[in-house]
Amino acid sequence: MTLYGIDISGNQTSTPPLTGKSFCIVKATEGLWHDPMYATHCANVRKAGIALGAYAFNRSDVDVASQATEFAKTSGNADFWAIDVEGAHMFTPAQATLFMQTFRKVTGHKIGMYLSASPFPKYKACGQDWNWIASYPTIAPELPYHIWQYQGSPLDLDQFAGDIAAFRALFGTASGGDMPTIAPGPMPVHYTVDVAAGGTAYFDLESTQVAVNPLGALTAVVTYGTAVRKDGKTLRDIRIQIVTGGPIVQVWIGEDKCSNVVLVGATTDPAAIETARRNGYNAGVTAVQQAASGIKLV
Repeated sequence: MTLYGIDISGNQTSTPPLTGKSFCIVKATEGLWHDPMYATHCANVRKAGIALGAYAFNRSDVDVASQATEFAKTSGNADFWAIDVEGAHMFTPAQATLFMQTFRKVTGHKIGMYLSASPFPKYKACGQDWNWIASYPTIAPELPYHIWQYQGSPLDLDQFAGDIAAFRALFGTASGGDMPTIAPGPMPVHYTVDVAAGGTAYFDLESTQVAVNPLGALTAVVTYGTAVRKDGKTLRDIRIQIVTGGPIVQVWIGEDKCSNVVLVGATTDPAAIETARRNGYNAGVTAVQQAASGIKLV
């Protein structure tokens, strides 16, 4: 079963819910600066009993060896480690290599590298022990990843490419960490939406964890808002407009609120959508609703 996790930093002033997650990767340093939420996030990850990762955010304008040494000192309580290579002060491939070499020399641990998909070819031979690739909403099969960050907003969501045995083999005793006993969380809810080009699929749901995965040569525009049902519950309003290609798009709803998913339709008829919303569907999607809307639960 696929393992899911999140990555967080001081941008999250409180630790997000970790129920159903198998791992959480926490920002420890940026250059020589320490993330003020690192200790709090780590304590909550340990309390949840899931695997703890730590990452350093790169700064090309700060001595690289010093950054690696500081990261090693700060993140010694983690189970696995990574360097985040991106941003205005992005490491060169040579700097990324030096950082990882220094970290290994200081700690004896494996270290991975986070990159977005586009610059990856320039960095694929930097000597990283594993790859953590950000690519939304899909990841190309030619990119050899171990962790895929498949959503970057409002919360970074990650997926490990393998089962528990593979996770422990990569990050367990071989990396020097004493891994906790992790368990796979429930799978996110997957919907496939069959909408003709020019049409729009509408969702109301309680979850903030949503990823849209166009299948095939499809262009989709996703907009977010809020909707208030007649029972007073405020839900997230998501509209997925199919622009070209298709007509299939896959929607991943975070497992934290999957029981409260409300599908209000996939149609070009706004009146039908508003009627469904006012009716306040709150028990999933019935076969009749699926048939009427063109949505299939998979």
